[in-house]
Amino acid sequence: MLAERSVALDDDGDGTFDRIALDDTVAALRLKAPVRYQIKDAVAPSSSGNFKQVVSYLGVSGDTLRFSYREFLNDMARPAFTEELTFPITKTYPQGVAFKDVKMTILGIDGMGLRYRLEQ
Repeated sequence: MLAERSVALDDDGDGTFDRIALDDTVAALRLKAPVRYQIKDAVAPSSSGNFKQVVSYLGVSGDTLRFSYREFLNDMARPAFTEELTFPITKTYPQGVAFKDVKMTILGIDGMGLRYRLEQ
């Protein structure tokens, strides 16, 4: 197993690694036999651009407001990060609720749905 900071070197640029340095404190050692490699283009996913949070309004049951919260990474749901959220709610508005990094003010609830304002 190679160390986390290992570096393989191709001294003559022929497509084979000739030496390996296991860390930055020891000189690179010559390999017994050169190891062939290929260079391929790859796109590394951006952690910030591929992360999404989705909050869905599920309705009101009695004096309980219900939401579903899900997290997605690279358009795939993260099962451990799917949960149903419930909040006690009164009949007077506005009313604030907060979860994770979402803060919202409930302006009203009726048969047409939920009216809200997202806060900073």
